[in-house]
Amino acid sequence: MNEFFSLLESMHIDFSQAPGGMLLVGETLDLSASRIDRLPNDMVIIGSLILRGCNITALPSGLRVLDYLDLNYTAIRRLPADLHVGGSLYIERSQLRQLPDNFSLDDHLVLENTPITSLPRNMCVGGCLNILGTGITYLPEDLYVGERLLLDAEKMTGNVAWRQLRNAELPPNPLFSPASGSHQRDLTVYAVSLAGEIKISAGRFYGSPSAFIRNNPPQPFRQRVLECVEELNQNAMIG
Repeated sequence: MNEFFSLLESMHIDFSQAPGGMLLVGETLDLSASRIDRLPNDMVIIGSLILRGCNITALPSGLRVLDYLDLNYTAIRRLPADLHVGGSLYIERSQLRQLPDNFSLDDHLVLENTPITSLPRNMCVGGCLNILGTGITYLPEDLYVGERLLLDAEKMTGNVAWRQLRNAELPPNPLFSPASGSHQRDLTVYAVSLAGEIKISAGRFYGSPSAFIRNNPPQPFRQRVLECVEELNQNAMIG
């Protein structure tokens, strides 16, 4: 650990050690692209922890980050069960394969382009959840997502129903257009059932079926989107 503490001193990072052994870092700690491959146990970061592109392959026990945690482009495969993150958690293009049971996060969780293939039961994400480009094909029915859910609808099974609409079928309303910066000519719309609620994703819109209807989507766009909702309802009756 001497290398770690020497690095903190060279970066003029404010830190102290409590009598019980807890390490308190008093500001954001940016170790991106550093040669550090291990962190001490029982560390509290008063700010964000940025480990993007560094050599760390595992997080220590007792790690608490009061703001966001950036693990993008790391070789980390799993997270410790006692990890606490107060802000968003970014794990894009890492080697993550597993999340702890009962995983909970108040803000956004980005798992895009990781080899993870499933989500744990009783998982709660207060912000957005991004699982684009992962191996996930099924969502636990008790999954809670407070804001938008980004996924590859075409490969999902179970509680996701989708339709692909050609550019000519899309309404002029920018709310129902592909996301800004997207060059795709078609749009995949979908409905998803999570924690007993159905949400619709259609372009920039994400919300309940009633909120979708209140935005006055034109026919036949409205019909195609609501077909997804009806498919979910029928599947629930059959199940």
